[in-house]
Amino acid sequence: MKTPKEFDYDLWTTDEGKQKKYFTRIKRTGEVCEVCHEVMKFLRSEEKRLIRELEQSGNLLCLETAPNEDFGESWITDPRDFTNDVTTKMTEDAFLQLLTPNQRDVYLYCIAGDMNVREYARAHGLHHKSVSETIIAIREKYKKNFI
Repeated sequence: MKTPKEFDYDLWTTDEGKQKKYFTRIKRTGEVCEVCHEVMKFLRSEEKRLIRELEQSGNLLCLETAPNEDFGESWITDPRDFTNDVTTKMTEDAFLQLLTPNQRDVYLYCIAGDMNVREYARAHGLHHKSVSETIIAIREKYKKNFI
């Protein structure tokens, strides 16, 4: 059995006569199972991928390899911080409540969306200068309330 101790399973092969057999053992339960060649290839490739990740990051998420003292909950936290995304969304929602229905529509299509002023004006039967003025009013309202 050649699997590093960081992994949750062991893999090995045996030669019985002219036939190779492939086995895996789940470390936690001790259960041994014979697997087909395709499963063995997949598990070996997964093992190699995990070894590369371990070498690059320096740590592998595995309950068996976690330090016993001062463990805390840091190992299950997501390293990405979504605080800014949530704050931005909450600010945007509050701002949308301050806008008139016309301003909200222009904001959603022209400022937050990907429609330009002339396309929006054409689609809604407006002059592009009135849409531009609405955008200016939206920006002024934002500055007044959030800056």
